[in-house]
Amino acid sequence: MARIVADIRIQDRAVRLRLPVKTKAYWRLVSEGFHIGYYKGARKVSWVVRFRRTDVPNAYLNATLGEPDDVRDADDDTILSWKQALAKALEWVERQTSGAPAALDPNITVGTAISAYVVRRDARRAAQAGRDVRSDAHYKLNKHVLGDKRMAGLALKDLSEADLRAWQKRLARQKFTSTQRLLNDFKAALNAAWAEHRKVLPVDLPLTIKYGLSLEAP
Repeated sequence: MARIVADIRIQDRAVRLRLPVKTKAYWRLVSEGFHIGYYKGARKVSWVVRFRRTDVPNAYLNATLGEPDDVRDADDDTILSWKQALAKALEWVERQTSGAPAALDPNITVGTAISAYVVRRDARRAAQAGRDVRSDAHYKLNKHVLGDKRMAGLALKDLSEADLRAWQKRLARQKFTSTQRLLNDFKAALNAAWAEHRKVLPVDLPLTIKYGLSLEAP
C-alpha cells in the first residue's frame, strides 16, 4: 500500500518557522510518487527530496538538496528558496529516471510508461509555477490512456500498430476534441520509455509508435 503523508505548506517560510523540531521530514506532494521535504532537526535544517522507485514496492530514492532560506537569503546554490528547491528536485528526479541499466524492464507496460511520464511533466509544471499544479498531460493521459485498461495493460514489447489504431478508434467514439495534443503526449511518453529501456525492447518500437499514433491511422 502506498504511503500516505500529511501535506504541509512548507513552501511558506512563515509556516516553516512555526514548525516544531522533528526527527523526520515534513513532506509536500509535488506529483504522484514525488515529494519535496523540509527537515527541521535540532541542529540542522534542509530541503530533501524523495521519489518512488519502480523496481521495489513502496521504496523511495532520497537526496538532500540544500539549506532553506529561513534565515539567510537564497543564493540558488547551497541556500534555496522553495522554488529553487523545487527546480533542483526536478533535475534530480530526471537524473534518476534517465535510464540506468539496473532499471531496465523488458515487461514494462504502457501504463507504467505513462505514469512515469506524467510524474515528470507534473514536476516540471510545478517547478515552473512555483506551486503544486498538474500538467495538461496529467489529466488527458490519466483519463484516456490509463483509463483505457486494454491499452494501459499492454506490454511495450508486444505493442502493435493495430493496438494503437484500435485505441484511437475507441477515443474517437468519445468525441475527444484535442486529439493531436493527446497523441503528441502519448507518443512522447512511449518514446521516452523506449529510450530508457531500449536495450530490452524491440528495436522497431519507435516506428510502431509513429505509425500507430499518426492522426490519420484509424
